[in-house]
Amino acid sequence: MRLKIPPPALVILSILLMKALDWSFPLGRFQFQGQTLVAMLVVACGVILAVAALYVFRKAKTTTDPMHPEKASQIVTNGPYRFSRNPMYLSILLVLIGVVISIGNWLNILILVFFYAYITRFQIIPEEEVLRDKFESSFTEYCTKVRRWI
Repeated sequence: MRLKIPPPALVILSILLMKALDWSFPLGRFQFQGQTLVAMLVVACGVILAVAALYVFRKAKTTTDPMHPEKASQIVTNGPYRFSRNPMYLSILLVLIGVVISIGNWLNILILVFFYAYITRFQIIPEEEVLRDKFESSFTEYCTKVRRWI
């Protein structure tokens, strides 16, 4: 089963759910000195990783459309793809971690877990099936060398 909701929409939905959870359950709130700075640094790491991943895809002249992995013209294995098969999704997760830190409510970790599980099950695994069918042993070999997330 494939994801029907584009990942950017899932990010917006996740952030809205985090805000609603914080508003509904203030007992999970936390604060610490430098919280905003830490949140900004984590978000910045996510944005830098996303830009690097997109740059490598553009340079390889292959699709960046997560809804149509069958349009991929090649497997990208350089740049951040040397360390993660999914640096774009990892970058989204980093941004969401930064949002959790910024909002300051422990309960929002539940949204992170949901996002991780959902994107893995309904986006990453189906993408991998398409890429395995299209690129066969070269994609399978890449999967043995590079982890799905980190």
